Amino acid sequence: MLPFLLLLSAVSLDAVGVCPVTSGLPSGKWREPRVELRTLLPTTGVHDTGLLAVSIDDVGGQEAWQMTFFWPDTTGIDHLYWNWLAVGLSVGSVVDAWDMDWSTTPGGQLVILEPGPVADEEGLAEFADNAGRARVVQHSFAWGGPPDEDYIIVAYTVVNTSGYQQDSVFVSHRTDFDVMGDHGGMPTDMSSFDSARSLAYMWDTSSAWHVGVRLLDGRFCGYHTGFYTDDDWKYIIMSSPGAESTTPYPDDWCVWLSAGPYSLAPGDSFSVVFAFLAGEDLEDLQVNADAAQAKWQQLSLSGSESAAPAYRPTTTFCRSAITFGGAHRAVLTDASGRKVMQLLSGTNDVSRLPAGVYFVREASGVGREASSVTKLILTR
Repeated sequence: MLPFLLLLSAVSLDAVGVCPVTSGLPSGKWREPRVELRTLLPTTGVHDTGLLAVSIDDVGGQEAWQMTFFWPDTTGIDHLYWNWLAVGLSVGSVVDAWDMDWSTTPGGQLVILEPGPVADEEGLAEFADNAGRARVVQHSFAWGGPPDEDYIIVAYTVVNTSGYQQDSVFVSHRTDFDVMGDHGGMPTDMSSFDSARSLAYMWDTSSAWHVGVRLLDGRFCGYHTGFYTDDDWKYIIMSSPGAESTTPYPDDWCVWLSAGPYSLAPGDSFSVVFAFLAGEDLEDLQVNADAAQAKWQQLSLSGSESAAPAYRPTTTFCRSAITFGGAHRAVLTDASGRKVMQLLSGTNDVSRLPAGVYFVREASGVGREASSVTKLILTR
C-alpha cells in the first residue's frame, strides 16, 4: 500500500456518473448512458456492450449473478438462475457467495469503465473472505463487435491473506443455467462438457441455443454437476479431478468448473480466468469459446492481463492531480503496464491523461522491482 499517495481532488461516486438502482434489474435490454466511469449501486454493474448482457458484483456473486444472463440481449430471455465464485481452502472450508462469505474491501467497490483501457467495457472490483483467509481481485472484460460480442471474460487473482501456508486451494464457478429462461421448467435443460476446450455448456430441448462457461487460463481440475450446500461436499466436488462422464438427459443441472490445486505461502497469489458465453448452437458456442481464448491470448501476450497481478490494489479516485511524497521512485502506468509518466515528489499534474484505470508503482529503491502498487481511477 502507498502511504505517500494523497488525493488532491477527491470526488464522490455521485460526481462521476453513478446510476443508483432502487429496484431489481429489469428484464431484457438495459443500457445506461455511455460515460467514462459508471457503476450501479449498491454493488452491481452490467456488461452490456455486446449481444450478451450480464450483471456482476463485487461480492463474488452474492448480489448480481442471479437471473441476469440475457442473450441475445434484445430478446429478454434470461438463461441463468445463479452463478457464483467459490474458493476451496480445505475440506469443510469453502469461501463462496452461497454462505455470504465475501465482503467488498475498502476501495474495492465495483467500477465499470466504458470504454476501458483494453476492452469496450472493463469492470474492476475486490472482495475478501470475512474470516481473513483470502482476498480476490476481479477484472472483467466485454466487447461490442464481432467476433467478441457473445462472451465476457472475468479474471480473478486469489491472494492468501491467512498468514499461514495454504495447500490444495481450488477455484470454481458454480453455474446454474436455466436455458431459454424457463426457471419453472428446468428439467428440459441438458448439460455436457467439451474437454478439448475446458468448456462446460448447457442447452434446452426446446431450442438449439447453447450457453456455457470456459476456463481460459488456470490449472484445469474438473467438471462436475450437482447441487451442494455443505462445505465438505462443495470442496469434494471442486477438488475431484477430471470431467464427469454423463450421458446428457433433461434435468435441472448445476455445473461446477474448477481449477487447481494451488499452494500458496502467506501473501502469495495465483490467477484464474473464465469466459461466460452463448451461441446459436453448439458449433457457434465453440466458435465463440475459441474467440474468447484467442482474445485472452492476445491480452496475455500484450501484457494487458496485468489486470490481475499479485498486488494490493488500494483504489484512489482522482480528477486532475496526485501528490507523491515517497523517498523512492514511482511511476504511473496504464492497465497494460506501459509507463505513462514518472512521479516526482510533490504534486503531479495528470489532467492531460485520458480517463481510465492506472497504477502507481513505487520502486523499492533496490533494483527495479516494485514494492507496492496502488490502483488509480482517473475521472473527468
